[in-house]
Amino acid sequence: MVVDKLRGRGDLSAYGGQLGSDIPSWIHNAITDLTPNFPFEELVVANAPVVNFVVGQNQYPINFFLAENGPPFTMVRSFFRYFVTSLTTSNTGITGSALKNRVTAVVMPMSVIPGLPIYWCQNGQWILFGFNPDQAYCVQMVYQREHPFNLANLPTNTIYMPPDWKEVLAYAAAIKGCEYLGMNEVGMSYYKMLHGDPKKPGNIGLLAEKVSQLQRNLVTNERQMQPMVSSYQ
Repeated sequence: MVVDKLRGRGDLSAYGGQLGSDIPSWIHNAITDLTPNFPFEELVVANAPVVNFVVGQNQYPINFFLAENGPPFTMVRSFFRYFVTSLTTSNTGITGSALKNRVTAVVMPMSVIPGLPIYWCQNGQWILFGFNPDQAYCVQMVYQREHPFNLANLPTNTIYMPPDWKEVLAYAAAIKGCEYLGMNEVGMSYYKMLHGDPKKPGNIGLLAEKVSQLQRNLVTNERQMQPMVSSYQ
């Protein structure tokens, strides 16, 4: 697909064993641009270590929840907090719940009140929790990792993205190829295909049209509602 978008430049398909000016390298670069910014189930790490909150500490660096030599982190996907302070093989019937992601303005007032953590928000490389842990509850983060690559043999690598992202990836890689080849007008047309054309409000682009499995699930996710009752005078 990328060769076709580069006007049949099949001579750029060969990979020399390190990143350079060739189609496999441009595909690699497109993947590293896309995957940290969009949720992909194929890159989820669900076996991060279970750690304990520190009583009275409401904010933690992200690496607090990561294994020392685990897969590199790109984004938080969720937190699960148990109702116990230790997990052992003798534990039975352990329960817990997923923490709810809220904006900082919602979490911050609760982060100073001791209690069972229910909410979280991310501020840079830090995670803030509300309520402030009143016990050393066990907690585990689910996160998205960086896309893995074997740079020595890049064309044989598995791409951990859904099949319906193939066209997006092809355009993203072709844009990088156009920059190298000086095909500026062609590259700009591909950019508009991918990101939309600001001069055409209805044209939002392929990237904005993509709805991942996670985003589809959010359609049916919980929403907070507060009933309003008017009294008659």
